[in-house]
Amino acid sequence: MNLIAKRREKNLLPKIAQLCEFYETEEDSENWQLKQLNRLWEGYIQDLPIVASAVQAGEYPRQFSSLKEFAETVPSIGRRGLAGRMQECSIAYPASDAFRTTAGSTSEPISLPAWKLEFEQAAASQWLGRAWQGVRPSDRLFLLWGHT
Repeated sequence: MNLIAKRREKNLLPKIAQLCEFYETEEDSENWQLKQLNRLWEGYIQDLPIVASAVQAGEYPRQFSSLKEFAETVPSIGRRGLAGRMQECSIAYPASDAFRTTAGSTSEPISLPAWKLEFEQAAASQWLGRAWQGVRPSDRLFLLWGHT
């Protein structure tokens, strides 16, 4: 095991263990996600006029009783819809640490704010899935990426 692998493992193992708490059962995971969604939703109602007016008009509830209710109630906004409404659909704080630009197969780039914590949490989540298969952060890997 080389120095980089040891350091990656030392940094990620506590985060992976913490994530395991949320995934003991599907019900536990969904309950935690719903609680976090409702906590964030409360802030969106306060800070995003587009959400506040929809709640006031009765289009959206003040809280969701399930993740399914959220998925069935709040419409998805596609790349084109978001590109022209970024200010309307964004909260200005905390200030982003970077921007992630995506174009994918549409060739329509859009820049989305990103935060350092987001990258750290994503790394731990990726390794959680690998840990379920017995792969440790110190293991040598060759990762393939792509879609069909």
